[in-house]
Formats: sequence, structure tokens, C-alpha cells
Amino acid sequence: GRADVIESATDDADGDCITDQFDAQDTVHNDDLSPMLDIVCSTQGICADQRAHFGVTCASGTAACVYDDVPGFADPETTCDGLDENCSGAADENFADRDADHVADCVDSDWDNDGVGDASDVCPTVSDAAQGDADADGIGDVCASRYRLVFDEAPSHVVLGTAFGAVVRLAAPDDEVAVGAPLPVFHGVVALAMADGVHTIRGASGAPSATAVAGVATFSDLRLDAPGSALVIVATSGVIGEARSEPFDAEAGEVASFRVEGAPASVVAGAPFGFAVGALDTEGAVVTSYRGTVGFAASDASATLPGARTFTEADEGSAAVGGAVLRTAGVQTVRVV
Repeated sequence: GRADVIESATDDADGDCITDQFDAQDTVHNDDLSPMLDIVCSTQGICADQRAHFGVTCASGTAACVYDDVPGFADPETTCDGLDENCSGAADENFADRDADHVADCVDSDWDNDGVGDASDVCPTVSDAAQGDADADGIGDVCASRYRLVFDEAPSHVVLGTAFGAVVRLAAPDDEVAVGAPLPVFHGVVALAMADGVHTIRGASGAPSATAVAGVATFSDLRLDAPGSALVIVATSGVIGEARSEPFDAEAGEVASFRVEGAPASVVAGAPFGFAVGALDTEGAVVTSYRGTVGFAASDASATLPGARTFTEADEGSAAVGGAVLRTAGVQTVRVV
């Protein structure tokens, strides 16, 4: 019988979880808790316009809202999506917010708060309203040295004469990776070279280089010039930190030709001499694993030539032979057959 305005908004005379100000019968226990819907239920976030899905419970002795039937409700929030899923008035409140702008990092579209959205910002984690990018590679001048290249794909073993590939991408500093910081859209040119300065890597058109697409540079049809062990490929692009592949070995491929070497420039007719035979792959590298047998022929029909020679492990792809004799004066040749 008393006006609501003078009744208590917190007291509950009949203990039915409907406080006196909202209870039509202050001294009569009522199981219908709907008068408390608008008092204890939030209409913020995804709960806006969801009153029909609210419920009220008195399980703890005081009225509390039940949101179980609200589509998408979660408390605590488990998905970082920019939505207030627990109707608290704050979205993604349990997720990291490094710049304290009340927008979780995972949905913050301007990480460095410089007014340039991350999708087009050449320095998304360093405030740079000027957006200077002198080499037009998609990474700003003031932040380029913070970034580095990494190999996503690189050879573990190479056979000379057989093409191989590599994939290099832009990576952020470790501390930014740990918090999921955005990357600039790198579209610069990445070049490859061998770390030892002795071996040469080449692509289909010479020194290998590739323009990155969305931060990734893809190489194919790469080849090495010589065998070796513990070889390392280096990827570079301006002042960005270089990438180094894991060490790998390169071996000669299948024998493609033989080379006679070490023979004297001139001999006296009838005098014996020696020479060596090298087994070469398509790149001209010695195939040290070759164990085949070769024979010899000469332009001098009267020549005496060594017999068939079988390569051994000790030869390492270059077999020495002796006892060749040319008997006809003039320019003569010896070849492998």
C-alpha cells in the first residue's frame, strides 16, 4: 500500500527475492520473480533486445539474472571477437589489451594508435603518421630494421643438376610474435646467396631474387654449382634482418660426361704418358661416388692405349691411367668411350 518511491530497493520483507520497492505484496511470498527482470538483468552487449530470453533465480537468496537462453552468452568470455558476450558492458574483457585503449589486441585494428589502420600501416606497431617508405617495399623506414626474414622452406640435401626451391617470409620480433602483433604487408624483393662466398646459387635467370607476395617470397628452379657440406643459404632484403637456412649438404648428380685431363701438351712419338679421367655431372662437378668402367680411343690408329679402367672409392671420381703411347706425328686426341 506504500508508494514504491518510499519503499526500499534492497530490503525484502517476505524473503521472496523481490525487493520491497518492486514487490506488489511485501509480506506475501511470491514465486513469480519476473518483476526483478529489469532490475537484475543487463541489456548490454549481446543481451540487447533479448529480454524474452532472460530468467531470474533466487538460488543464492537474492535475485540474479539467468542468461542461459540468450544466444551466444558466455561468462567468462572465451572468444575474442569484439562482442560483449557476458553482457557486462565491456567486450573481450578477459583478453590482452596492451595499449589500454579498451579494445582487445586481437581485434584492435590500429595497434599503435597512430590513426592509420593496421591493414595499410607500413609500421603497424610503431606510431608513424607520416608513413615513410622510401624503398616502397611495404615496410616503413622507421621500423624496417625491427623485422627479419625467416626460411619456411629450405633444402635439407641437394643433388647437383636437380632443381630445388625455398620459401622466405617476413617475421616480427619475438616479443611482438608473443602478443600476436600485426605485420606490415611486405612486398619487397628478397635475394638469395651462399653464406660461404665460395659456392654459387642461381635461379633460372641468374642470381636468384623474388618479390614477396603478402610477406612471402617463393623461389623455384634453384641450383648449386658445386658439391659441399654444411652449406647455408642467406636471404636478404634491404635493412631487414637476414635469414639463414639450416646447414645442408650438396652432392654431385649422375654422370653426364667424362673429361680427360692432366695429359702433357706434347709427347714424343712412341714415348708413354699418363693422364686422368674425371666423371662429371651436368654441372661439371666431379661425381665422387662413380664406380663405373671406361675405355679409351685415339685419333691415332697406331696408338697403344690403356685397358678398361674401373673407378674405385679411392679415385673419388677422378681415375689416373698410364701407359698411353702415340706413334703418329701431328695433333692427336684421346677420348673416353
